[in-house]
Amino acid sequence: MPCLRLLIVKGQEVWHHDLICDPIECLPSNLKWLDWSYYSFESLPAYYEPGNLVGLHMTFSSLVEVFKEPKAFDKLTVLNLSFSRNLIRTPNFSDIPNLQRIILKSCVSLVEVHPSIGHLRKVVFLNMEYCESLKSLPSSIQMESLKIFNLSGCEKLEKFPEIQGNMELLSELLLAHTAIWELPSSVGLLSGISLLDLHSCKYLVRLPASVSEMRKLKILTLKGCSRLAHFPENLGDLNQLEELYAGNTAIWQLPDSLGNLSKLKVLSLRRGRKVKYQAGGSLMLPPFWEFHGLRELKSLDLSGCNLSDNQTAALMNLPSLLELNLSRNKFISLPDIISRLSQLRYLNITQCQELKELPKLPQSIEELYAEDFLAKQSIAKLQMYPRLNLVSFTNYSFDQQSYTRESNGSSVLDEILGSFLSLNMDNVVQSSLNSNYRVTCSIVFPECAIPTWFRHQSVKEKMLLELPINWYNDKFKGFAICCATLMGAGVLNPDSGLSKKYDYAFVKAKLICKDDLEDLKVLEKECKVGTASRTYGLCVCFVYIPLYASLQVSGTDVGNINQYSLFEASIHGRIVRQWGVHMIYEDESTFFAGKYGSVGFTPLKLKRG
Repeated sequence: MPCLRLLIVKGQEVWHHDLICDPIECLPSNLKWLDWSYYSFESLPAYYEPGNLVGLHMTFSSLVEVFKEPKAFDKLTVLNLSFSRNLIRTPNFSDIPNLQRIILKSCVSLVEVHPSIGHLRKVVFLNMEYCESLKSLPSSIQMESLKIFNLSGCEKLEKFPEIQGNMELLSELLLAHTAIWELPSSVGLLSGISLLDLHSCKYLVRLPASVSEMRKLKILTLKGCSRLAHFPENLGDLNQLEELYAGNTAIWQLPDSLGNLSKLKVLSLRRGRKVKYQAGGSLMLPPFWEFHGLRELKSLDLSGCNLSDNQTAALMNLPSLLELNLSRNKFISLPDIISRLSQLRYLNITQCQELKELPKLPQSIEELYAEDFLAKQSIAKLQMYPRLNLVSFTNYSFDQQSYTRESNGSSVLDEILGSFLSLNMDNVVQSSLNSNYRVTCSIVFPECAIPTWFRHQSVKEKMLLELPINWYNDKFKGFAICCATLMGAGVLNPDSGLSKKYDYAFVKAKLICKDDLEDLKVLEKECKVGTASRTYGLCVCFVYIPLYASLQVSGTDVGNINQYSLFEASIHGRIVRQWGVHMIYEDESTFFAGKYGSVGFTPLKLKRG
């Protein structure tokens, strides 16, 4: 086969069936592309001349080394030996001058990287992620075309090479989960870097001051660097920085220059439960005037920072803040400063066990995450905040009995939701989808079962309810939906639009016409539910969806509503233990008020145009 240019061997089948047992003595010298996964020999054939080869892909191979004797790869541009678990050493890269992409991911036995790798002038992409046995690299590198350098997961790698010459094209340097304890001061020459990831570098003790010379740096990740005690004092010189993740470090004092980060959008300083506090200490926030420059900050995570009531003054100068996480702190009462955050949409105050009452919130608030002992007063104040459409409670006290049962045999959840529904629902949700007011409302509670008063119940995957004849009249308000499902542990929903700290799902309600009338569309409406719980377990999701919300979303004149005779409720991607649906009519409020009393809402006076 002297004219063969392309050879692709689907080696997984070969691997399993042992079809190739005898050594291969030669390959065609005219090959330009060799793609052979699960190659079962320790090296390429000794008599193979790879001078015409452009691409070499041998993933999951048994290679120990590429060749036993040096060979010239004059035209090779792509070398991919990923997941070759027996590979011990790389080739001499001086023989491969035109390489552009090197991929050695998960070559877990690799211990020898030829020093010539540091002088490859054309390499754009170098991935050595999870080379777990690799202890060292060349003492210096000069790779002027390199754009992405990934060493994440090289858990025995202790030193990063000195930078020589021009490497301004490098935009991503990924060093997470390595044993690096210090970066050389020459990293400041990497002036084009936009992402520096040092996540979980547990031996890292300092950052050089020269890091501040990375003037294009946008994302700096230091979370899990448990021995890192200080930021560089000139951190504020990173005037393009947008995201700074420094949770679970030993840093307890922020530099004065932090306020100079005028483009910073995300700042995380969270502390996990295993992080040791300084003796009697907490995170020292700068004075409020030092935060004045953080005009673009949208997300701030101060969870577990041991903060108390008098340490929140710095928050008052954050006019763009959308998300604030103050969970696991020592607050007894939060000051009214929180209410001045005019753009705040998401507030997390879970596990603030000493907090006596719900703080005054801004009118912009949309989602509130709190402890369940604040449930009654939180729901009672719901009407004060017209955009608040999701209230989620967690219980970290592990003493649920005091919260779940009352002396009359009803659960607290029965009482809270019953009192909630005792109101005129027209005062709870807004009838215009064109306003900024909520049109649906959801509550998540750490319970195992839905309230007993839900008239229609099911244990199936979806809730299907045959509506009674003439179910709709001018007193009908909407549908109360409840489901017991598994949520928590910060499961990332890619559609949530928020961080991994929250687990979101969507309850979907549908009105369906069983008679298949072509001119009647299915009416449907989704409502978001979520939790900040780090424990994966059962919770009850309650949703109130007024009828007009479905009607206005459809944008269709539906005529006689009673033609819709089937109601369906579902929640995507969740295992549901129990469903409940209750149809809310105007006179239902009398029933719930008599049984549970009212939570004391004051009707909201809406501005009319």
